[in-house]
Amino acid sequence: MKWLVVVLLCLQLLEAAVLKVPLKKFKSIRETMKEKGLLGEFLRTHKYDPAWKYRFGDLSVSYEPMAYMDAAYFGEISIGTPPQNFLVLFDTGSSNLWVPSVYCQSQACTSHSRFNPSESSTYSTNGQTFSLQYGSGSLTGFFGYDTLTVQSIQVPNQEFGLSENEPGTNFVYAQFDGIMGLAYPALSVDGATTAMQGMVQEGALTSPIFSVYLSDPVLESSGLGPPLTPSRAAPPSSTLQLPGKPLEQTWNILTPFTKTLPVSNLSRKVTSWARVGLSTCLPEAGSGGERRAECGVGVPTTRGPPRCQHHSGA
Repeated sequence: MKWLVVVLLCLQLLEAAVLKVPLKKFKSIRETMKEKGLLGEFLRTHKYDPAWKYRFGDLSVSYEPMAYMDAAYFGEISIGTPPQNFLVLFDTGSSNLWVPSVYCQSQACTSHSRFNPSESSTYSTNGQTFSLQYGSGSLTGFFGYDTLTVQSIQVPNQEFGLSENEPGTNFVYAQFDGIMGLAYPALSVDGATTAMQGMVQEGALTSPIFSVYLSDPVLESSGLGPPLTPSRAAPPSSTLQLPGKPLEQTWNILTPFTKTLPVSNLSRKVTSWARVGLSTCLPEAGSGGERRAECGVGVPTTRGPPRCQHHSGA
C-alpha cells in the first residue's frame, strides 16, 4: 500500500524538528458501499452533512450531502501498555479521540480492532459516558485514560472514548477503527482533553500545530513526487505559514462540492478568499494575503494543485 499522505506534527524540540506520521490511502466508505450496491439507499436515508456543524449565520451554502464519506487517509496510533494498535481517521472537524471497545457488540465494532482495558496495565476510567454525532454516523460509550502513542510521542493518562454501541451501517464499511480529532477543544464533547492538548501538556509539542501534506498520486506513481524531510516539510509552492496570533475557536472548509456561495446578505465586506481544489473558505472581513491562514487551509503561491493544510488547535 503506497504512502500518499504525511501528517506533520510540528515539534520545536530540536530546532523545529518534524515528526512525520505516515497515512495510508484506503477505500472510502462511499467506495465500499458503492461496490456492495448499498450507496443509493444509504444516501436516500441519510441526508445530514457535517457542513451543518458550522453555521455561517446568514451565509447560504448549497452542497452535495455526505462529503464526509470520502475520507480515505488513515494512520496508526497505539493505546495502552502494552500498546494496542488502531487505524484512525485524523479528523480536522472534530476534537475527540475514540476507538471501539471489547464491550461493543455492534457489527461496526466486531469488524474492527477493539480496545481491551483488561489487557492494559495503565488503564483507568471514571465511568463517564458520552455520545458523539458525526455527519455519517453516531456512537455512544464511556471515557477512559491510558497511554497514547503516536510515533515517538507518548502521552500518559490521555483521555479517550471507548465505544459501546455504533448503530447503523456506515462505520461497518469504514476502513478505519476510530477517530482522532484534531480540532479545537471548544468542539470536544463533554470537555474531554484532546490528544493535541495532551501532547502539549506532556511537553511533546510546544504548540498545538500540525500540517497535512497531500501528495500527488500521479507524480508519486511516476517516481517524481518530492520526499518530505525535516528540512523540507512541503514544496514551497504549497506551504503557507500560520498566523502569529492565537486561534481559539474553529476554522471551516466548505465541502468539496460547494456550488453557490452568495454573499449579498453579509453585513461586512468580503475582501479575500482562500481556495483549495473545489473547496472555498471565507476569511474574516478585512483579511488578505497571509491572514488567509485563519481559515486553516493551504493556499499555493504558484501554479499547481494545493498540497498543504495547516491548523492550530489551541
